[in-house]
Amino acid sequence: MFRFVVCSLNLWNNRHWDKRQQALRKFLHGSMPDVLALQELRPTTRAAIDHMLVEYQRVDDDFPGWSHEANIFWNQEIFL
Repeated sequence: MFRFVVCSLNLWNNRHWDKRQQALRKFLHGSMPDVLALQELRPTTRAAIDHMLVEYQRVDDDFPGWSHEANIFWNQEIFL
């Protein structure tokens, strides 16, 4: 049987990011979801999550919505 963890989070845009960033880092490293779906993503939060989840891949496309609205990150070790 193959099991994996999926998590969906609303990042609340950039609101209070300086206060919430550390809590998100702790949550991600504690739960280590295999698939992470994000809403209200912004370039600042996307760059921070790129650094938090270096072993993950995300949708990398020219469509602005992938950097300014939402994105999906996945663990490359499980999903190629």
